Amino acid sequence: MAKRIKKSKLAFFKITWQTLRLVYRASKFYTIGLAVARIVQGVIPVGYLYVGKLIIDALVSAIKNGTGTSALPHILTLVAIEASFFVVEELLTRLGRYFEVILEYYLDLYLSTIVSEKSATLDLSFFDNPKFYDKLQKIDQDVNWRPYRLTYLTFEIINEITTIVSLLAIIAKFNLLFVAVLIVASSPILWFRTKISSELYYVRNWQTPRRKAYIYFTDIMRRKDEAKEIKLFELSSYFVKKIKKLAKDFLKESENIYKKENIGQMVLDLVSLATYYGTYLFVIVQALLQKITIGDLTLYAQSFSRARGALASFIYNFSVIFEHALFLDHLFDYLALEPKITSPKLARRLRNDKVPPIRLEKVYFKYPREKNYVLKDINLSIKPGEKIAFVGENGAGKTTLVKIITRLYSAQRGRIFVDNIPIEKINLQMLHKQFGVIFQDYSRYYATAAENISFGNVGEIKNFKKIKKAADIAGASEFVEKLPRKYNTTLGQLFYGGHDISTGQWQKIALARSLFKNANIMILDEPTASMDPKAEFEFFEKFLDLARDKTVILISHRFSTVRLADRIYVIEEGKITEEGSHQELLEKRGAYAQLFKLQAKSYQ
Repeated sequence: MAKRIKKSKLAFFKITWQTLRLVYRASKFYTIGLAVARIVQGVIPVGYLYVGKLIIDALVSAIKNGTGTSALPHILTLVAIEASFFVVEELLTRLGRYFEVILEYYLDLYLSTIVSEKSATLDLSFFDNPKFYDKLQKIDQDVNWRPYRLTYLTFEIINEITTIVSLLAIIAKFNLLFVAVLIVASSPILWFRTKISSELYYVRNWQTPRRKAYIYFTDIMRRKDEAKEIKLFELSSYFVKKIKKLAKDFLKESENIYKKENIGQMVLDLVSLATYYGTYLFVIVQALLQKITIGDLTLYAQSFSRARGALASFIYNFSVIFEHALFLDHLFDYLALEPKITSPKLARRLRNDKVPPIRLEKVYFKYPREKNYVLKDINLSIKPGEKIAFVGENGAGKTTLVKIITRLYSAQRGRIFVDNIPIEKINLQMLHKQFGVIFQDYSRYYATAAENISFGNVGEIKNFKKIKKAADIAGASEFVEKLPRKYNTTLGQLFYGGHDISTGQWQKIALARSLFKNANIMILDEPTASMDPKAEFEFFEKFLDLARDKTVILISHRFSTVRLADRIYVIEEGKITEEGSHQELLEKRGAYAQLFKLQAKSYQ
């Protein structure tokens, strides 16, 4: 762990600087304003002390010399100066607090934006990696508060450093050795605090996979979808035991560090306190020997006391900043990620008014960190406007093939052409505009029904006529029209006033969203699984008629639907084993014919 802590200390300043740059980008005005307010505030305590010394010396001199009230104008002037310091400090405190609150809002908005934007740029392959999700979880836990706390404490440290330097200048005037004593006495505390922060970071970092499990089990105990099975299968006791076990482990690991922290801090504080009283006694002796005035005694004693307090506060804040910086390392690692699937600099463009042909030649693909290929030696050609279907058992590679064609993933071997252009040379945004897709694991957006459908093409989010048409084709308008606010009803129960709908209804909404895009190539991956066979067949007859000029790629387990395709590809263990029309494949008496007969028999 020692090597890791040393590495952390080297990275600390870099991460802190990166964080401050983020804050500055979030709001230049409030960042600079807060910094200036804190620096000026740091000088004010020295003004208090020095004016206080002058007041005491003036009082002692007046009493000693018997001048009485004649010294009052001078003393009142000094009191007025001291009062002005209080007024300025109060104004700066209020102004600084205002800057802090507003800056926090700006920072939260900026960080949420850049993290979301980064997520949108990353390849789908990133989301297949459990370590990536660990990183995301750490960011979710830290991004909403650690950058702000680091910034706030950095400005506090700026204030404290200004105060410390000013006070040490006064102390050095009295005795330069005292400055060295203060610094030497504080150094072990600084070393100890950063060591504890490092250990705490590495324990929490090591805990992350288990903490993810803890969050998962606590979450499923509160979700509606799991509540039915948890009750019927009596799983609550089992899950609660797992939650308690994980929580107990977290507590034990953290408790050991906090115990070490408190014992060590107590010992070091006692050493620091002894140092302070030793120097305080020395100053008192100097006053008794009349080598310094009573005002000097007050000035030096309070300067030393305040410098010690400011140093203690600086060390604590520094150690907390150090801890925050370690955790924020994940944020900057995340922001530094770069997608591998991007548009080339000299990208080729596709025409929106033309349905492009698609061709795959000897394509192989495997998922990251997997040894075996999911797709092997895939060769196929799809003509413009052709209706094709992929059939096969679950896990055969049908959905993966669709993700390759849409370039959500890149094949490791082979070539893919869209409109006779290598897919990697096409502008990525224009390529994605060619496809309207509904996957098996479609998204459920807790927004209005109209918004859910229009997300297929947000550029036409206000085109209600087109939204209604897509809903009609998908069969969604039947239930949407019965919702409390029809198309303006919020779907799902996440938000107040939301209306829950069934799985089959969500599927129709997702289908309408895909249709709303009106893309040249429509990909339907089990889009009607919640419909009965008759309703599904009627839907596809209607859909294929409307999409007669478009290319359609269909994935379905129901052969009554698949038979509507012009050509059918049978995929087994990642390979295309059969190809042809429904009738041609039946005549071959291969895998397709066997599956068709088995399914037909189940309906007899």
